[in-house]
Amino acid sequence: GMVQADGWRLGQVGNWSGAPQKSSVIFYAGPQQLASAQELAGLLNIPTVVNSTEFQVPLVVVLGPGYR
Repeated sequence: GMVQADGWRLGQVGNWSGAPQKSSVIFYAGPQQLASAQELAGLLNIPTVVNSTEFQVPLVVVLGPGYR
């Protein structure tokens, strides 16, 4: 599903092709994105944020099975 939150412009939305996620995760690219990741985590009620440089975008939201 697509994620849209007030004031957030989320770029490419696609199907997760990585390892199956047991829960929803927000990946952020480097420490300068941590605050944004945590704010987005609060908005979306997703407890897990992970620092990852494997994506070409600052923030990636991966919704796990059963996300509401």
